[in-house]
Amino acid sequence: MVSLLCTLATGGCVTASSGTMAPPRVAVLGTDAGATLYGRDAKQVFDNPTLRTKIRALFGTDWNSTSESFLSSPIPAYFAQSSAPTELRIDNARWIAVRGCVPAACARRHGLLLIGPGGERLLARIDDGGFTREYGHGPRMVTLRPQDQAVVDAASRALGAVAAGPGLGPHS
Repeated sequence: MVSLLCTLATGGCVTASSGTMAPPRVAVLGTDAGATLYGRDAKQVFDNPTLRTKIRALFGTDWNSTSESFLSSPIPAYFAQSSAPTELRIDNARWIAVRGCVPAACARRHGLLLIGPGGERLLARIDDGGFTREYGHGPRMVTLRPQDQAVVDAASRALGAVAAGPGLGPHS
């Protein structure tokens, strides 16, 4: 209970994937200079001074531990192998997507981080062999809203249709 309150107090939240809303429009724009604003791969993005604290808050205790999440690994493992960030247009806003996976298990164990305009909102999805968790962090965000879940799911589907780099394969 204490960790749940701490996670909510920092603006992060977690929920299981629902997929009940109509998906937003997602266009994959590519890996140009705008996509690498925060780094060229997941490690650089996670260590970026602008995002570091927000990303840790996004994932909460799941960042370093699996004791409460039922995930098989701490979050960084799902991005150990990553592609270059990709710029997306989700409805009318530009987002940056970072995809990664657990080496030797990319088809089943992968992650997606979405960075909203200005880096204020973060959304994420971790797929762990059939178990999916979605995360959200941002101003005035107390729970992951259905529209946020729809954004994460639509982005995952759109990126799954595009080759993201060696070994990353399609994510659904």
